[in-house]
Amino acid sequence: TSVRGGIGGGIAGESTGLILNASNSGRVEAGRAGGIVGNTYDSGKKTNIVKGCSNTGFVYASGYSWTEAGGIVAGGSRMVLRNNRNTGVVQASSKNVADYKSAAVVGGIAGYLNVVDFLSDVGNWGPVHGLSADTVYAGGLVGYLRGADSSRSSITESYNYGPVNVKAAVSFSVAGG
Repeated sequence: TSVRGGIGGGIAGESTGLILNASNSGRVEAGRAGGIVGNTYDSGKKTNIVKGCSNTGFVYASGYSWTEAGGIVAGGSRMVLRNNRNTGVVQASSKNVADYKSAAVVGGIAGYLNVVDFLSDVGNWGPVHGLSADTVYAGGLVGYLRGADSSRSSITESYNYGPVNVKAAVSFSVAGG
């Protein structure tokens, strides 16, 4: 799957429902690139669920301003991620456009998550690379977790065995294994 500047996923570009027991071994390249799904939205009615999925394919997000890459999901909100595995290489890079600074967000399981309800029994063995941007967020599991409310969100029984690298960041970078 290759989408220039758009949203791409090995199984689905976008989802507002359930993805169960899916696997991807293909290459995914887009501005928002996920091994299983590119993006999930908060539909206001139900939680997005990605369960029992695996990715062994190469995932690469590149573009201008803001990019997201994840071994399972590039970006999403109001999600449950359970029993998912990634062994593929995941990387992201972004370039500045006009006066807007660039950000590359990359994670072994998810690039960017906004208010995650539940992240449990997920594992990453794949290398995670923040290649270049003004700002780089890189994580073994999640590159950038926003709006986490400890009374509502939890990350349990999850692990990362893959290396996490930031190759080049102009302003700053944040990396966690």
